[in-house]
Amino acid sequence: LMEARRHLYEDVATAVVATDGRTPEEVTQAALDAVELKEA
Repeated sequence: LMEARRHLYEDVATAVVATDGRTPEEVTQAALDAVELKEA
């Protein structure tokens, strides 16, 4: 199902964040950085 829909998700994505080999905290920070939000 993911492969069938991948192009749809990519078309509407604001950002794409790689998750392989990253901790949840690293993924969260990368997502925040991608949308230009910073920690308080």
